Amino acid sequence: MTTNIILNTIMDLDTEKIENQNLYQNANKKQITEPLFQKTFDLDIFLPESKLILGEYICNLCKGVYNDPFLATCGHIFCKKCLELQCDLQGYCPIDNQNISKESIYTVIFLKNMIDKQYVFCIKKDKGCNWQGFLSDSKNHLMDLCQFHEIDCINKNKGCAHKTEKNKLDDHLLNCNYREFNCENCHNNFLVLNKENHEEECIEKMIDCPKGCTEKIKRRNIIVHYSQNCKETVVDCRFKKNGCGNILKRGEIKEHEKEFYLEHLNMLNEILVKLNYDKNQSSINLDEIENIIGNDNFKNYENIDKDKDINNNNISKKSNKSNKKNKEDKSIKSSKSNKSYKNNKEDKEDLLNKEKANVYFSSLQEDLKSFTSNSNEININYNESKNLK
Repeated sequence: MTTNIILNTIMDLDTEKIENQNLYQNANKKQITEPLFQKTFDLDIFLPESKLILGEYICNLCKGVYNDPFLATCGHIFCKKCLELQCDLQGYCPIDNQNISKESIYTVIFLKNMIDKQYVFCIKKDKGCNWQGFLSDSKNHLMDLCQFHEIDCINKNKGCAHKTEKNKLDDHLLNCNYREFNCENCHNNFLVLNKENHEEECIEKMIDCPKGCTEKIKRRNIIVHYSQNCKETVVDCRFKKNGCGNILKRGEIKEHEKEFYLEHLNMLNEILVKLNYDKNQSSINLDEIENIIGNDNFKNYENIDKDKDINNNNISKKSNKSNKKNKEDKSIKSSKSNKSYKNNKEDKEDLLNKEKANVYFSSLQEDLKSFTSNSNEININYNESKNLK
């Protein structure tokens, strides 16, 4: 049992030696590119009167004035960080080669307080800072007041890795790609880094028509613009259903209708012939009229008789009221009133259809008249063309 404990202890010591050796080797490699022990307070940052006092308080490892002085078991004083690193790397004092360890080092309070009360320049003196004060106040000055201290960009959390002096931060922010800008079109905030991409995608931005017409539209209205207003969109002639097979750009429609004036006029005339309208006819098939005229032209005529539709609705409302009154008097003429109501309803529907057909027919006549009256090249007597069969 005792033998096992001894063997384990030896193995632990060997392992610790190997780790220390590796650490020392790595430290030696690092020392090739930069000093292993970094001094915090160079003697030159102190004012002349303090230099005279502190000339004897130099760390043997980093060669700077003690920063948080600690005493080793050998009796020598070093900076705390320097001493801890030396214990890890070699484990002996660099002055007298005595063994030292981190467990046996102690702070030297009185020496630390004396050094803290020495006067120093700002460590950014060479950059232009004129501050002087106690060493103990130098850190607060550097972090809070010194305009030559390097700080991170305030947009670091958004991705900016730039460091700059405090007095140059405003200049950097004017050009920082991680600052925000407000889009004048959609009024949302974006990073300047993404400005070009956003401008190519912003749905509220006014852009030139991609097809090359002269209009400017919002990007989100492009589809509507193509389907309704764009002069470069290719469309069918509005007389397609009546026989015109021309396909042209919307901006060419007026010229096309001037050029094919006579053909379109004949098409309208043929519609009137096909309708073969009889004013004494008792019923009119409006679906058939719509099919002959063409859906687009039919819709153009639907708005002409809005006033008649309003009057017809009023007639229907009055009929409903009279119907309610008839129902209230259940004992008098109930069967007669029902038959009369049905007959009246059928008569009114026929009347409405006939009136509506008259309106559509009259509208077609007006179209033909407008074609003939506006033409400087062709003069057709409408009444004669109506009788052509």
